Amino acid sequence: MTVIVLGLSKDPTEALDLMEALGLAGFADQGLDGKDGLAGQLASRGVPMAEAEAYAESVRLGSALICIPVGSEAEGEQAMEIMDEYHALGRVYLS
Repeated sequence: MTVIVLGLSKDPTEALDLMEALGLAGFADQGLDGKDGLAGQLASRGVPMAEAEAYAESVRLGSALICIPVGSEAEGEQAMEIMDEYHALGRVYLS
């Protein structure tokens, strides 16, 4: 089972701070390519296509998308707690 956590932030400074906090907690951003087929990349990781397209549109409009692969649902919840602290809208996806 693959578990990823996606977080969406409208504030660039908070997004950078969030990335640093996630890194300090042992999580690493998956480095999605926002320029070429972001919705397809998200869908291939288990995100429903309608949601993947909504994330891609948010990025097009200037939001930052953070994609964190995790080893378990518990780690996903931990990453979500960190995202909440930085006001990022987050969700755990299983595939």
